[in-house]
Amino acid sequence: MDRRIADILREPDSSRQLEKLLQLERKLIGEGVIIPLVRRKQRTYYHPSLKGVSIRLFGWVDFKDIWFLPEQRV
Repeated sequence: MDRRIADILREPDSSRQLEKLLQLERKLIGEGVIIPLVRRKQRTYYHPSLKGVSIRLFGWVDFKDIWFLPEQRV
């Protein structure tokens, strides 16, 4: 386990690192090593002119990064 985690932490590509973490998670759940108590998918919808929205830990939005696309005048 230690070697596998070290391998994941050395991965320079964040998307590949996430993929490896998810594989490890599936393996541990499949073997009954861990039992997730809560698994929640969260979706959000907002006006298309709102930019910089990203969901952070515990479902909070980082308000400092939000901005509005200026209105287009014709």
